[in-house]
Amino acid sequence: MKCKQCHKELITWLEGSASQEKREAVEAHLAVCAGCREFAGYLRETLALAAAEVKVEEDPWFYTRVKARLTWKTQTTAPPARGKSSGQALAGLLQPAFFTLLLLLGIYGGIRLGGAPHRQNHPPLITEAPVPWMDEMNAEPLETFLMQ
Repeated sequence: MKCKQCHKELITWLEGSASQEKREAVEAHLAVCAGCREFAGYLRETLALAAAEVKVEEDPWFYTRVKARLTWKTQTTAPPARGKSSGQALAGLLQPAFFTLLLLLGIYGGIRLGGAPHRQNHPPLITEAPVPWMDEMNAEPLETFLMQ
């Protein structure tokens, strides 16, 4: 048996599900090949770790819950009430409508307030006066100053 064939058969050999002749062939190859023995040891450790992680705890009430749900599905056509009264259902519908209306009123009020100063004729709060040292049209160019 070659190493490649041995690697293919190692998992079935480690699990104990290999046939008698494949098991004997793998064991014979592992007796002479140190690399495959090392790989088999590594694979054994890996499978042991995977087996330890796979343990699933069983829920003792799982069957009872499934049976109750299947019985309910076959006996009723409508789902059971979720505990909401008609008042709660109405409040659930009116609450988004109320907040939407409140938001629209806030936007409208903001637009009205934001546009209010522009409609009235108030004198401007800040007047622009030319600063004498920043008036570029009347200032002497820098080149003329430096040339003198």
